[in-house]
Amino acid sequence: MLLIDQLKRAKNFTYAERTIAKYILSNPKRVLDLTVDAMASEVFASSASIVRLCKKLGFKGYMEFKVRLAIELHNFDLDDERVPPEIPFNKNSSVDDIIKKLLNLEYQALKDTYNNLDPIQIERIAKQILQCSSFSIYGIGESHLLSADFYFKIMRLKPNVFCESIPGTMANRARRLEEGSLAFMISYYGENNENLVVAKNLKVNKIPIILLTGPEINPLCQYASERIHIPVREERMKIGTLASNQAMQFALNCIYSAAFMQDYDGYTSKMQCNDRIKNEARRL
Repeated sequence: MLLIDQLKRAKNFTYAERTIAKYILSNPKRVLDLTVDAMASEVFASSASIVRLCKKLGFKGYMEFKVRLAIELHNFDLDDERVPPEIPFNKNSSVDDIIKKLLNLEYQALKDTYNNLDPIQIERIAKQILQCSSFSIYGIGESHLLSADFYFKIMRLKPNVFCESIPGTMANRARRLEEGSLAFMISYYGENNENLVVAKNLKVNKIPIILLTGPEINPLCQYASERIHIPVREERMKIGTLASNQAMQFALNCIYSAAFMQDYDGYTSKMQCNDRIKNEARRL
């Protein structure tokens, strides 16, 4: 989870820690220039309270906290302000404002995701996809659009690729997958019952699962051997999956591109061959 989101949620914070968090959210750039003692004077709290908050957030101390804050501030949008992903504009926004906000939101989502992706994990997953005997992609609802696009991309690299999105049949097919198969599940919240049944069947069948998801803790995570968490945090009340879809699409494109690079010359040669065949067919 992003540091900014942790500070906003203030989960298990004491009164003093909530006061510190509120100050940081209101003055993030100023905090970067303050020593721990100087900040303590600003918020009328002790230096020890600030250090305790930093450790509660998962950092070794105040300096490490400031480094992470600086990274996230660098990811702020083009207007130097983070855009709320649930409703990125208000009722008084003009169409021009909306266009700018959406541009900023997508930029913000991509930068956040870029900073959270692990290149080693991406390459490892890409190799698993190419090496498996059969590759099944699961996505329901809006996630189906992502899974279908990923399916058509991976189909260019290998045979025996399947896109599973029909409720009722997904779980049955999951039970019939053979040893050497690999499953890829796309689900932001990881709570859909159909997905959970599929995951349980895959687990019983000893089929490894790669999960692309949002929250770091959700019901699907326990079944996955590889998990890619998108840092974009969207509440359930929203106008649509604007930021999370953009972030997930970026992660999927990174995996596909890493897989393509495993045999760059071979795949580009195949592309050129297919292009020649299409050109010859047009001349007939």
